[in-house]
Amino acid sequence: MYPDPPDGRCVFDDLNADLPVNRRTLSDYLENGDCTYTTRSGATGTFDPRELEVLRSVCTDAEAARLRIPLLICTDCTSENGAWRVDGKVESAVVSKILGKDPRQEDRILMHYPDFKRVRTLLPELATVVFSP
Repeated sequence: MYPDPPDGRCVFDDLNADLPVNRRTLSDYLENGDCTYTTRSGATGTFDPRELEVLRSVCTDAEAARLRIPLLICTDCTSENGAWRVDGKVESAVVSKILGKDPRQEDRILMHYPDFKRVRTLLPELATVVFSP
């Protein structure tokens, strides 16, 4: 049972326990071949190397050198219809390419459920969901 904090932080801490502690670049993963990362809970997250190839297929060399993975897909509570978002110039550019859409903002892309599902289907372990109030 959770204590009853006014802002629900305990619930969000539990939901976000599997977030990565340190995010390495796509280039680093491709060069080193180690397909693991450490989560906030101390567990080791693993992913299929084929997910790296999906990302590599849509990235330029410059993007691969700057793209930090796992990608963080955040809940977007500012949307009236419910949405997900990816923040960051490189991250939003890469997700835009995956979806075949032009980003409306340079450093953020908003997604509704069909797009969210498509990204999570292509990158089941490298597109991590961040729950925020």
